[in-house]
Amino acid sequence: MDSRPITPFLDQRGLPNILPAMTEAAFIGWKQQLVQLKENERLEVLAFLLHLGRESDEWKRETARRLKQMAAGEQTSVGELRARLGNGE
Repeated sequence: MDSRPITPFLDQRGLPNILPAMTEAAFIGWKQQLVQLKENERLEVLAFLLHLGRESDEWKRETARRLKQMAAGEQTSVGELRARLGNGE
């Protein structure tokens, strides 16, 4: 069982690697601005950030690694997935 985080593209501070040039203070300011957006606008920003993340080499490597594991028969049960996501009911 692989214990890596489900989102491997966060740095040590928990900031997205897709925003490497952003300082922590700038990131906090950016989050405060996002809170003031309407829900549909936040969803638009989220879709854009996911798109950026999926273009990164790290995302592509991690996806390829996981697909290779699945092809080799290494799968995660629903119970394991719930536990990893914090819904271990």
